[in-house]
Formats: sequence, C-alpha cells, structure tokens
Amino acid sequence: MVHDENEFLLIRRQLLNQTTIHEHQRAARIAQTMDFNDFPSNIDPLVKEKLLKRRERMNSIIIHYTYEKRWSHYGRTIHQLWNDVFQTGRERELTIDISLCKFETAKYYVTIIDAPGHRDFIKNTITGTSQADCAILVVAAGTGEFEGGISKNGQTREHALLAYTMGVKQMIVVVNKMETTEPPYSYGRFEEIKTEVSAYIKKIGYAYKGVAFVPISGWDGDNMVEPTEKMPWYKGWSIERREANASGKTLLEALDAIVPPARPTDKPLRLPLSDVYKIGRIGTVAVGRVETGVLKPNMVVSFSPSNLQAEVKSIEMHHEPLDGQYERKTHR
Repeated sequence: MVHDENEFLLIRRQLLNQTTIHEHQRAARIAQTMDFNDFPSNIDPLVKEKLLKRRERMNSIIIHYTYEKRWSHYGRTIHQLWNDVFQTGRERELTIDISLCKFETAKYYVTIIDAPGHRDFIKNTITGTSQADCAILVVAAGTGEFEGGISKNGQTREHALLAYTMGVKQMIVVVNKMETTEPPYSYGRFEEIKTEVSAYIKKIGYAYKGVAFVPISGWDGDNMVEPTEKMPWYKGWSIERREANASGKTLLEALDAIVPPARPTDKPLRLPLSDVYKIGRIGTVAVGRVETGVLKPNMVVSFSPSNLQAEVKSIEMHHEPLDGQYERKTHR
C-alpha cells in the first residue's frame, strides 16, 4: 500500500504519460462504484485504477451436481454471476456449455467459469476445468441430493477427481441449499457432508486441511458475500497451507484466500486454444489461456501442428482491451 503523498505524485506522473481515454473512463467509473478504504480520500482516480490493476487475476471454476442447479439458476447474490447466460440452459434448468463471468474482490480479479454438472456434458466440464486455478465444488445439502452425488458413480466424486486430474490443486467446497435440511440450517447435516467429502478429496490427492468448507444458501445469499445469522453454530472456515494459513466465514473470503499459481514467464510462450472465432471486420479471434511465457501485442506467434504464423493485433479479457504483456491468463 502507498502511504506517502510524494510517492502518489511520482506514480501519478508516471501513469499520466501512458494514459488512454479508455483508462480515464474506466478509472472514473470504478471510482464512482467502489470503496477504496486503503487509499487516501484525495487520491487521483487514475492512480487508484492503476494501483488496482496490480492485483492478481484468478480463474475459478464452479462444478456442480445436476440437482444443485437451483443455486446456478436462481442465485443472484454476486452480481448474478451464477445465472446461465445461454437460453437453452435456462429453459432446461441445467448448464450445458461453460460460461464466463467476472467480478473483483479486494485481492483478485476473478473469472468464474460455470461448468456443466450433468454427465451428458462432461466434455464441456473438462474444457472449463482445464482453464481454472481453483475449483468451487458445489454439493447440495438436501436429503437424497448429496447422497446421489457422493455415491460410487456420483457426479460429485467425478468432478472432484476431474479437477485434481486436470491440475486444479486448490478447492473450495460449498455446501448449498442449507435452508432445505431437516431442521433448516442443520449443523449435523453440514458436519456429515464435510466429513464424507473431506475423506474423498483426501483420497484422490487434495490436502484436505487446505480446503475451505462454506455452508451457504444460494437462494437467500447466506454466507456468500456477508456472514448470515441463520447459522449461529458456524464459526467460519480455516485452512492450513504451506504458504500461509487463512480463515474466514464467507465464500468471497475463501476466494481471497486462494494462493496465486506460479507464473513461469521465463519459459517459451505456450497458449492452448479453447475456441476460435471468425468475426466480420475484425478477423480471426483465438481464445485460450497462457500456460507459460508471455503474450504481447505485435508478437508473431506460431500455431501447431500446422506451423501457421500470425501477428497478435490486440489482447482482450471480458471484451475489454488490455495493454502491456500478460501471462497465465485467459485471453482473446
């Protein structure tokens, strides 16, 4: 954090030399909608924006069992991020293709990848999982729903194993629909689910002491952004990691406790493609995540196995142009 006024002035002079109209507009927009508790009240909005851009970017995937669609479909708490953007998914009340949404926490820029829970669309789940830094495994607390997902051939087991196999080593377990337990918001039911899921994820390789378990109600927004008073027995989650320990009560706090993955920028550029679009008046747009190396505008890159070469005209994330160089993130 920057405290000294002279340091702010120095940063401001440096930033104004590389300012664009887009950056000015975005800085003003963010300054109006966000609360900067860590900055002096008289700081220039542009300086705030530039300092905030230093935050890490994090990709999180939500994988959920079919019965848990109620959270994805009706939950509205974090800017409606879990509402399916595809009409077919809304009509059938299940996720078919992956969808991407973003929001910002105090620590990270977070990209949410909503992946299908139904076994018929597991191919799309694999596509989403391959781009994630952290998995949010959603299990339902309702009678019969959790048992179906954790059974021998259940989707909860399959998705947890899939995430670990695809290299997603950090996980948050969200116990949803706590309002449907008997009695509602049951401590016993939460502990039962936590015990069973902990045993399984430990078996497949996760360090279970580093996994946060958060009881929520997606319907009411309990424990998603702010702690709820409906579960007085819940004292919060705590995790132990080699890097650092952490604790909290909400899902948002659990996301901020994720440790950023290593960024191997010293290695050659490798960017596996997940999609390719042809857009009129723009050209071919490739979508993927930088796994190693650095991606910059005006770079000449080669595509395998065709060995076709092309120049990078621009880099975008969530339809917003990015300047500079970027590593290990999902780009277009």
